[in-house]
Amino acid sequence: MKNKIDAFLCEYTLCVKRQLRYKMSWVSDIILFTIVFYAIFILFGSEDATTQQTINTFIGYIYWQISSICLGISASAVREDAMIGMLEMKIMSKVPMTVLLFAKLMASLLAEITSIVAVTVIAAFFWSYGAAEIFQILCSLLIYLPSLFGMFGFGLIFGGLALKEKNLGQLIFLVQILLLFCSSVFHESFPALSFVIPYAYGIDIARMWINTGLLSSYSILIYLGVNCVWFIVGKLFFEKLLEKNKREGWFSSY
Repeated sequence: MKNKIDAFLCEYTLCVKRQLRYKMSWVSDIILFTIVFYAIFILFGSEDATTQQTINTFIGYIYWQISSICLGISASAVREDAMIGMLEMKIMSKVPMTVLLFAKLMASLLAEITSIVAVTVIAAFFWSYGAAEIFQILCSLLIYLPSLFGMFGFGLIFGGLALKEKNLGQLIFLVQILLLFCSSVFHESFPALSFVIPYAYGIDIARMWINTGLLSSYSILIYLGVNCVWFIVGKLFFEKLLEKNKREGWFSSY
């Protein structure tokens, strides 16, 4: 257990230090985050939208943005490690590779959360959010936490595929775009998918809490269950392909 914790902290620290070396990348992420949200809102929002409606859309977008990172981090890490020749070393390590991938995810989310806070403040000027609205938006991130594990598990499926293919091309990007329109980012157009997409039910719960101040224990249990299933399925799928990787030697197939 201690080895896993040490390996997690080491990988996390390395990733954070690497990100801190590229400050302009962090600034560009904030700018891109803001531009994409406003573009989406202009295309799919309403000119006479109320403050509450803009907050609901903003929360949906934040959840999708974080989920996109969780979805792509495993495949991206596998591809990068394969390019620099570190993949075989990490796979053969005594520390499970899923631990190292999760550490990389947490490091990536650190930069993402700071971007979200910055964009939330920017949005406050455009839509006249008060301190209460800003506080609600930031607190809604806590409701996202179960989705962190569910989407990580979802992403591990693509990470497992990347162990063999190394480069999945635009597949993950296409899935991210599909999730943007199929989840509850803009409105509840596909309610049934809330039981399939890890973070979709979380959006509904966050909006209910912000709009009414209430939390449904039944909804929370479903939300936790959906994300637990995705985490377990993704982890088992990744580990199965990892064992196959070791047996058949896919390391040199990049």
